[in-house]
Amino acid sequence: MEGFIHWWGWVSERVAEPQSGWVYLVSTALVAAAGAYFGAVGAQRAINRDNRNRRLREVLMGVNSAHSLATVILNQALALKKQHHLPMLEEWQKERARVVKAIEEGLSESSVAIHLETPPAIHFPISSLAELINGKLTLNGRPLGALAELFQAEHALMALVDAHTAIRQEFEGQSPEYVIPRYLALETPVGQDTRYQDIRLGFVSVLDDLLFFADVLSKDLLTYGEGVRNYVPWRERKRLPTLNVSLGVVPGNEYLIPRHAHHKEWHDSFTMVEETRRSFWHCVTSRFKRLKGG
Repeated sequence: MEGFIHWWGWVSERVAEPQSGWVYLVSTALVAAAGAYFGAVGAQRAINRDNRNRRLREVLMGVNSAHSLATVILNQALALKKQHHLPMLEEWQKERARVVKAIEEGLSESSVAIHLETPPAIHFPISSLAELINGKLTLNGRPLGALAELFQAEHALMALVDAHTAIRQEFEGQSPEYVIPRYLALETPVGQDTRYQDIRLGFVSVLDDLLFFADVLSKDLLTYGEGVRNYVPWRERKRLPTLNVSLGVVPGNEYLIPRHAHHKEWHDSFTMVEETRRSFWHCVTSRFKRLKGG
């Protein structure tokens, strides 16, 4: 009997050893597979997060670059208005008022200060701004409308320069009797020629458009950039570039900023949809509502 028990124990040990070894191998393989899977998932998530952050960095850097160009356009328009076109318009208006007053008083006014200087040539980087926005930024609504208005204002400014050159060439070599009524847009027996008056007023009006729409675009770009940053979890925002600071106008130049009613109407007619970071619960409830509605 003892011999049988000893023999059975020896057989049991020999059978148990392969089973325990197999269980060990299977469990080890399962643990390794699970580790590899979760490691791959974690690595993929890290790669996706890095790719997303890289794209966001590129977007924010594009926002800063576009904002800088919009600020350049704003400053160029300010300088052109302050240093040339607004003083020219004010001088022309004073001269016209003086001559009109003299005519009303029955005085003969033959000496008139005529200024037909060629306007300064300034290149506005609007095309570069458009390439930057269309290539990297997904803007909508008002900022795209402001960009289109900047193009239109630039074309209008070029047309005014051509018109100014043409009328200057027309006046060259003509008598004062021909030039003065047309230069000052005076009433004459044959009518009133307002071409030069329209050119002078047009320059200031177009520059006001450039100022207004460049200001709108620069502010909307920063708003868009803030929306992009807010879409990212706050722990990751410190890795993203900071946005440019919105620069205000020098207090002495505040009178140069237009405050026209048609600008306000245009601004109020546009809206800008901002990116917002939706919570998990918002996504779940939205999905439930869609399913329930279907």
